[in-house]
This record gives sequence, C-alpha cells and structure tokens, in this order.
Amino acid sequence: MSTRVIRACDGCRVRKVRCNGAQPCSQCAHLNLACKFAPPPAKRKPGVRGRLVAQLRDSQAKEEQQTTTSITSHSNKTSPATGSSTSSPPSDSSPPAVTSIAGIVNSDPYADTAFSAAASSSLPATPSPAAPSNAWPHHTVEYFLHYLDLYEEQIYPVNPVLTCDEMRAAVQNMNANLQDRALVYAFAAITINLTQTLFTTATDVLTEIATLMNLSIQVHRQLETMRDNSTAWTSPHAGPSAASVKFGELPVNFKRIMTCVFLEICMMAFKRWDRSLSLLREAITMIQVLNVHQTAATPARPTPPRPPFT
Repeated sequence: MSTRVIRACDGCRVRKVRCNGAQPCSQCAHLNLACKFAPPPAKRKPGVRGRLVAQLRDSQAKEEQQTTTSITSHSNKTSPATGSSTSSPPSDSSPPAVTSIAGIVNSDPYADTAFSAAASSSLPATPSPAAPSNAWPHHTVEYFLHYLDLYEEQIYPVNPVLTCDEMRAAVQNMNANLQDRALVYAFAAITINLTQTLFTTATDVLTEIATLMNLSIQVHRQLETMRDNSTAWTSPHAGPSAASVKFGELPVNFKRIMTCVFLEICMMAFKRWDRSLSLLREAITMIQVLNVHQTAATPARPTPPRPPFT
C-alpha cells in the first residue's frame, strides 16, 4: 500500500495527477520535466473578528494595568496619620478607552488629541456683526486678504464655485455681515489646511485651523437664530396666547453652502468623520432647497396647443 504524499510537486499539481513525492517524481521523470516544489504558502492572517478580539483584549489589559498602577501609587502616597491623600490628579495623557468597533478597527488613541489640544481653550463669545472682536488681533481684513492668491491658485481650481473676487468682497464685508464672516473664517481654514501656509507668528498651523473652524461654526449657527423671534410668557398661567414665537426661514445661499463644504474638508483633517458627514449632508440639503426655490420662482411654460385630429 503506497503512502500518501502531503505535497505534490508543481508539475503534478498543475496537471492534477498523482505525485509519489520522490525527487524527481515518477511523473516528471517520465515526461523529462524539472521536478520542483514551490515554497509553502504563508500562514493565513487572523480574520477581522480575531483582530478585533485581540485588540480589545490588549486595550482592556492596558486599562487594568493603568488602574492598578494608579491605585498602588495612591495608597503609597496616602498619609497613615491623617488618611489624606497627597497624590496629584490622574493625568489626561493616557489614550481614551475604546468603546466602539470603529474605535477598535481605527485604533489610533491619539486621533483627536491634536484637535482637543487646539480647541480646548475657551473661545470668546461670537461678536455682533457691527462690532468686530479684538480677541484675535491678527484676524484683520488685511490678514485674510493675504490668502486670496493661494485660494485662487490651489483651492478654486478644485472648488470652482466662489471666485477670488467674490471672496475678496466677502473679506471686505466680514465686519458687517455674519454670513460673510463665517465664510471668510472657513475659507482661511481650508486654505491654511491644504497649503500649510500661515501668515502669522501668533500661533501655529494646527491651532489656527481649529480656531478658524470654531469661529466659523459659531457664526454659522448664530446666523440661523438671528431670524428667530420669540418672547417668554408674561406669567406661568398666561398660556400660549401670551407668547409670540416665530422661527425665521433658513438662510440658503451659495456662501452658506460653501462654508459647510470648506468646514467639511477641514473636519476630515482632524479625523472627525461624523461631523464631516453632517456638514456635507447640510450642504447637500441646502442645495436641494435652493433648487426648490429656483423651480418655484420660474414661471411655468405655457402648454402648446395640440394639433387637431384628422
């Protein structure tokens, strides 16, 4: 009884014939072929489920180790006489805990660190359109005008919606119009983001982009509520008739749409896919609403008379 061969040679495997495992085998020797054995295939990598489980176990082990270390340090620094602790509060530099499958697959614990560090400081309240703020002294009209050449060379060719002249008019009008101000902040953020060029020494590139994005979002949302008018009830028992509530129409125009598009691109640089998708959907919704308005404003064409039947 012949023994079973574990691996056949290349020639027998291709021709799908029995190989006796000799060197050379009988089939290759009969046909005068070179009897070769290819190197064994590499081991299969563990599936996605196996990698997720392994990463989850590693993250849980690290968390348990950090907790044990923190408890041990806390107990060592506690005074036995008074029982009070002299330990400093735990550091926030440890990576955040993974709480979702997406966080395990994209296991970059410091993905949001840059954004948090840049935007963690409290930003000033958004000023009114008639009174520009001095909280960011380098955010002047001249400062934003410096980015127009870069916008025309590298941003406008891939987003040919608002021309350089339209952006210049928005910059010059940003202190008098909220919509222009939100657009200018977003325009500067995307220009700095895609060109990595900064015309100030007051801050760094990452902090400036995050600051401009934050200011643009503040003004962008403030513009929505400025058209709303609501007054509180005169007394708790007065009823709804004593209140005057009015929600204004959503401002929809190309400047507002491009503000969302610019912010959406910048959000992707900070790996905020959720907020990036939300801004993109907002822009798409406004485009659809704008088309509805244009269709409603277009007069209906008269229906041509039908030819008489013959």
